[in-house]
Amino acid sequence: MRKLLLATTAVALSAGAVSAEDIKIGVILGFTGPIESLTPQMGAAAEMAMAEVNARACTDVTGFGLMGHACNIARASQVTLSFDAASLPVFEGALELARAGVVSGGSARGKAALGDVVRVADGVDPDLVRITFDAETSGGLLICVPAEEAGTLEKALQAQDVPVHPVGEVLPAGDHSILLR
Repeated sequence: MRKLLLATTAVALSAGAVSAEDIKIGVILGFTGPIESLTPQMGAAAEMAMAEVNARACTDVTGFGLMGHACNIARASQVTLSFDAASLPVFEGALELARAGVVSGGSARGKAALGDVVRVADGVDPDLVRITFDAETSGGLLICVPAEEAGTLEKALQAQDVPVHPVGEVLPAGDHSILLR
Protein backbone atom coordinates (compact mmCIF):
# COMPACT_ATOMS: atom_id res chain seq x y z
CA MET A 1 0.00 0.00 0.00
CA ARG A 2 1.22 3.49 -0.77
CA LYS A 3 1.42 6.03 2.01
CA LEU A 4 -1.03 8.92 2.01
CA LEU A 5 1.58 11.60 2.53
CA LEU A 6 5.29 11.37 1.96
CA ALA A 7 6.66 14.72 3.04
CA THR A 8 9.91 15.77 4.57
CA THR A 9 10.38 16.11 8.31
CA ALA A 10 13.15 16.80 10.74
CA VAL A 11 15.57 14.91 12.97
CA ALA A 12 16.04 16.56 16.32
CA LEU A 13 19.40 18.27 16.63
CA SER A 14 22.24 16.26 18.11
CA ALA A 15 22.81 17.26 21.71
CA GLY A 16 25.01 20.33 21.62
CA ALA A 17 26.13 19.80 18.02
CA VAL A 18 24.33 22.91 16.74
CA SER A 19 22.94 25.79 18.71
CA ALA A 20 19.37 26.95 18.29
CA GLU A 21 20.75 30.26 17.00
CA ASP A 22 22.16 28.44 13.97
CA ILE A 23 18.71 27.54 12.67
CA LYS A 24 16.59 30.54 13.53
CA ILE A 25 15.88 31.22 9.86
CA GLY A 26 15.93 28.64 7.13
CA VAL A 27 13.90 26.74 4.62
CA ILE A 28 12.30 23.33 4.87
CA LEU A 29 12.67 21.14 1.81
CA GLY A 30 11.24 17.72 1.24
CA PHE A 31 10.96 14.99 -1.33
CA THR A 32 8.15 12.63 -2.06
CA GLY A 33 7.19 9.72 -4.23
CA PRO A 34 5.84 6.20 -4.14
CA ILE A 35 7.50 3.99 -1.54
CA GLU A 36 9.12 1.91 -4.25
CA SER A 37 10.82 5.02 -5.64
CA LEU A 38 12.77 5.72 -2.45
CA THR A 39 16.13 4.07 -2.95
CA PRO A 40 19.42 3.83 -1.05
CA GLN A 41 20.93 5.97 -3.82
CA MET A 42 18.45 8.74 -2.99
CA GLY A 43 19.45 8.55 0.66
CA ALA A 44 23.12 8.77 -0.25
CA ALA A 45 22.44 11.70 -2.60
CA ALA A 46 20.48 13.52 0.11
CA GLU A 47 23.25 12.88 2.66
CA MET A 48 25.91 14.33 0.34
CA ALA A 49 23.77 17.33 -0.60
CA MET A 50 22.96 18.09 3.05
CA ALA A 51 26.66 17.99 3.99
CA GLU A 52 27.42 20.37 1.12
CA VAL A 53 25.01 23.02 2.42
CA ASN A 54 25.50 22.48 6.15
CA ALA A 55 21.93 21.28 6.81
CA ARG A 56 20.81 22.09 10.33
CA ALA A 57 18.31 19.28 10.91
CA CYS A 58 16.80 16.34 9.05
CA THR A 59 14.43 13.48 9.77
CA ASP A 60 12.28 11.00 7.94
CA VAL A 61 8.52 11.12 8.37
CA THR A 62 7.59 7.94 10.18
CA GLY A 63 5.33 6.90 13.03
CA PHE A 64 4.69 10.40 14.37
CA GLY A 65 3.59 11.84 11.03
CA LEU A 66 4.69 15.15 9.60
CA MET A 67 3.35 17.24 12.48
CA GLY A 68 4.86 14.98 15.15
CA HIS A 69 8.34 14.97 13.65
CA ALA A 70 8.17 18.69 12.87
CA CYS A 71 7.23 19.36 16.51
CA ASN A 72 10.25 17.37 17.66
CA ILE A 73 12.55 19.58 15.58
CA ALA A 74 10.86 22.81 16.59
CA ARG A 75 10.99 21.98 20.29
CA ALA A 76 14.58 20.73 20.26
CA SER A 77 15.71 23.72 18.21
CA GLN A 78 13.58 26.31 20.00
CA VAL A 79 12.08 27.56 16.73
CA THR A 80 8.74 27.60 14.95
CA LEU A 81 8.32 25.63 11.72
CA SER A 82 5.88 27.21 9.29
CA PHE A 83 4.40 25.01 6.56
CA ASP A 84 2.64 26.18 3.40
CA ALA A 85 -0.26 23.70 3.23
CA ALA A 86 -0.63 24.14 -0.52
CA SER A 87 3.01 23.08 -1.02
CA LEU A 88 2.82 19.81 0.92
CA PRO A 89 3.29 16.87 -1.44
CA VAL A 90 0.34 14.49 -1.21
CA PHE A 91 -0.21 11.32 -3.21
CA GLU A 92 -2.89 11.43 -5.85
CA GLY A 93 -6.17 10.35 -4.29
CA ALA A 94 -5.06 10.95 -0.70
CA LEU A 95 -7.37 13.90 -0.09
CA GLU A 96 -10.31 12.00 -1.55
CA LEU A 97 -9.60 9.11 0.82
CA ALA A 98 -9.36 11.47 3.78
CA ARG A 99 -12.65 13.11 2.76
CA ALA A 100 -14.19 9.64 2.76
CA GLY A 101 -12.93 9.10 6.31
CA VAL A 102 -10.07 6.77 5.36
CA VAL A 103 -7.35 7.89 7.79
CA SER A 104 -5.69 5.94 10.55
CA GLY A 105 -6.52 6.34 14.21
CA GLY A 106 -3.06 7.85 14.55
CA SER A 107 -4.30 11.01 12.86
CA ALA A 108 -6.82 11.82 15.59
CA ARG A 109 -4.41 10.76 18.35
CA GLY A 110 -1.64 12.92 16.86
CA LYS A 111 -3.92 15.92 16.60
CA ALA A 112 -5.15 15.42 20.16
CA ALA A 113 -1.60 15.16 21.48
CA LEU A 114 -0.21 18.11 19.52
CA GLY A 115 -3.23 20.35 19.06
CA ASP A 116 -1.99 22.94 21.55
CA VAL A 117 1.39 23.41 19.81
CA VAL A 118 0.17 23.35 16.19
CA ARG A 119 -1.71 26.36 14.86
CA VAL A 120 -3.76 25.70 11.74
CA ALA A 121 -4.71 28.84 9.82
CA ASP A 122 -8.29 29.48 8.79
CA GLY A 123 -9.01 28.10 5.35
CA VAL A 124 -6.60 25.14 5.44
CA ASP A 125 -8.41 22.04 4.16
CA PRO A 126 -9.35 19.97 7.26
CA ASP A 127 -8.74 16.76 5.32
CA LEU A 128 -5.19 17.86 4.55
CA VAL A 129 -4.77 18.68 8.23
CA ARG A 130 -5.80 15.10 9.09
CA ILE A 131 -3.19 13.79 6.65
CA THR A 132 -0.43 15.90 8.21
CA PHE A 133 -1.13 14.35 11.61
CA ASP A 134 -1.43 10.81 10.22
CA ALA A 135 1.26 8.37 11.28
CA GLU A 136 3.60 7.13 8.55
CA THR A 137 5.61 3.93 8.47
CA SER A 138 7.99 5.28 5.86
CA GLY A 139 8.38 8.75 4.58
CA GLY A 140 10.44 11.35 2.87
CA LEU A 141 12.92 13.67 4.48
CA LEU A 142 12.28 17.00 6.14
CA ILE A 143 15.50 18.97 5.78
CA CYS A 144 16.15 22.32 7.45
CA VAL A 145 18.85 24.45 5.83
CA PRO A 146 19.89 28.09 5.98
CA ALA A 147 17.68 30.10 3.62
CA GLU A 148 20.64 31.15 1.48
CA GLU A 149 21.54 27.47 0.90
CA ALA A 150 18.06 26.20 -0.02
CA GLY A 151 18.53 26.68 -3.76
CA THR A 152 21.87 24.89 -3.70
CA LEU A 153 20.37 21.92 -1.85
CA GLU A 154 17.40 21.81 -4.20
CA LYS A 155 19.64 21.79 -7.29
CA ALA A 156 21.96 19.13 -5.81
CA LEU A 157 19.03 16.82 -5.06
CA GLN A 158 17.41 17.39 -8.45
CA ALA A 159 20.74 16.61 -10.16
CA GLN A 160 20.58 13.20 -8.50
CA ASP A 161 16.94 12.66 -9.54
CA VAL A 162 15.71 13.12 -5.98
CA PRO A 163 12.34 14.92 -6.09
CA VAL A 164 12.31 17.96 -3.81
CA HIS A 165 9.53 20.26 -2.65
CA PRO A 166 10.00 23.48 -0.66
CA VAL A 167 7.27 23.27 1.99
CA GLY A 168 7.90 26.05 4.48
CA GLU A 169 10.38 27.94 6.59
CA VAL A 170 12.04 28.02 9.99
CA LEU A 171 11.09 31.06 12.07
CA PRO A 172 12.09 32.40 15.47
CA ALA A 173 10.15 30.68 18.24
CA GLY A 174 6.59 31.92 18.56
CA ASP A 175 3.48 30.95 20.49
CA HIS A 176 3.24 27.64 18.59
CA SER A 177 5.87 25.09 17.56
CA ILE A 178 4.17 24.60 14.18
CA LEU A 179 2.19 26.88 11.89
CA LEU A 180 0.18 25.26 9.10
CA ARG A 181 -0.95 28.05 6.81
